[in-house]
Amino acid sequence: MDRISIAKLQKNTVTIHPDIISLFDIYVNHIRPSMGSHNIEMEQNRVFFRPTLFIKEKTVWSMVNNFELYYFLKSFKIDQKTARKDASIGSISEDQLVFGIPFYELIDIIGRYKKSLDIKLIYSCLNEILTTSINQDLFSKNTFPITTFCQLININEQTYHRRPSESV
Repeated sequence: MDRISIAKLQKNTVTIHPDIISLFDIYVNHIRPSMGSHNIEMEQNRVFFRPTLFIKEKTVWSMVNNFELYYFLKSFKIDQKTARKDASIGSISEDQLVFGIPFYELIDIIGRYKKSLDIKLIYSCLNEILTTSINQDLFSKNTFPITTFCQLININEQTYHRRPSESV
């Protein structure tokens, strides 16, 4: 793993890898807005301790994980102190990309903030994204049942069904 400052990373063309853009959309649209400023600050601090994987192609770096780092890089509100901080990065090839890396990172975030999230909406979004092939790779199943989701985020199914949902 290499270390690179946020300022240097911002100078590169950094994108989200196309295979995981849907996971990033869930993070940006359904998780981050519900986290609250204290939890967002905690996630921003995790950026510097969580290794970030990139697929480097010519002049474009496609980010594979670390959703908050990408959000951070595209923010115009980074102070000088933060811009000088180093993030841990690694490079992988397109062939080494495994959907499980960003998926389980997102599940970890959901598990941390599940009390403030619309978990029914998030489950619905994840269920739409996960193809039979991805489900086979991740769980050795053809589908992504609610019971599996509940186990992953460490709640029981009754809790899931009792939770209100804004959009489902």
